[in-house]
Amino acid sequence: MRKNQKAVIESWQHGRAKDLRTISTDGVTIFSYSTAIAAKLEDVSIALNITKHSATSSSQQRALEYWASQAGVRVVHVDPDYRGVQGEDLARAAMVKLATR
Repeated sequence: MRKNQKAVIESWQHGRAKDLRTISTDGVTIFSYSTAIAAKLEDVSIALNITKHSATSSSQQRALEYWASQAGVRVVHVDPDYRGVQGEDLARAAMVKLATR
């Protein structure tokens, strides 16, 4: 995991905002550029956008998968299939997916 990815994930864990150019967080959602790639869910799991947008976002997604596996956090994979998706969209898609299981 790269230093900037780790720094943003750590800030996100603690609900703090951090912006490091290609990856940022508002404390609830992690963004790759302006696209939401992860969002916290109410049940302490995370919604992870698995749409492949670029090599950078793929690396960031893998870092989040690794972090979640190490932290014991459940990941709900969602595929909104468009750029510019926001955190609320990821969370909503994850909740629909969980409800239909």
